[in-house]
Amino acid sequence: MISIQIIAIIILGLSVVLVGLPPKLRLGYGELLVLIATLMWSLEAVFVNSLLKEVPAIIAAWSRMFFGAAFLLIYLAIQG
Repeated sequence: MISIQIIAIIILGLSVVLVGLPPKLRLGYGELLVLIATLMWSLEAVFVNSLLKEVPAIIAAWSRMFFGAAFLLIYLAIQG
């Protein structure tokens, strides 16, 4: 990390300490879905960055959209 990012993280941590956490902080179903989606997105971003070293960008973009759409259509067909 560069120094400005470290400073930003420190400021963010201090703001949480100064303002305080909500009294009833709990992880619900929606928050869990957001956390899982964020983790999946970060894994996909790392994978695509390594893939782009070997495959042209247009092919990588096409395959991501094609297989993503196919997966969603299959899911939609199963769910009704």
